[in-house]
Amino acid sequence: LGTPWPWYLSKQRGAAGVSDWPGARRLDASTLGMTSLAGIVASLAWQKARWDEGGGAHAARLAATLRARLSAQVGVRVVEVPSPSTLVSFVVEGASAPSVSHRLEQRGVLVRPIPGVEYVRAAVGLWNDESDVDRLLAALPSSD
Repeated sequence: LGTPWPWYLSKQRGAAGVSDWPGARRLDASTLGMTSLAGIVASLAWQKARWDEGGGAHAARLAATLRARLSAQVGVRVVEVPSPSTLVSFVVEGASAPSVSHRLEQRGVLVRPIPGVEYVRAAVGLWNDESDVDRLLAALPSSD
């Protein structure tokens, strides 16, 4: 009997790669408990309320601030975007994107290296504030 809905938990991972679990385990279709669903619903309602209160505009303004402040840093190049975005990509001269991402993560700032290019991507959300921008800038390799 094949796995009707293959997904993360129906597979085993090891040195031989990814394959179905042997036996009935591959057929388990994990479910979310009612308390988990209630938490998801509450968090989505909270996020929508913040968005309706201007959270999207706040995030866009803060992303523009991050772009401007990164552009002022020696050795940092900001990737231009054709329209406003809450995603900010940048390059730190002389450092690979994964190394910059790792360094920032060690300092409590989560960014992502973009595969295939040497860009680091910061995602600005409605929950961020100016102190998050300050922490990112302070943790950059060029600030040593």
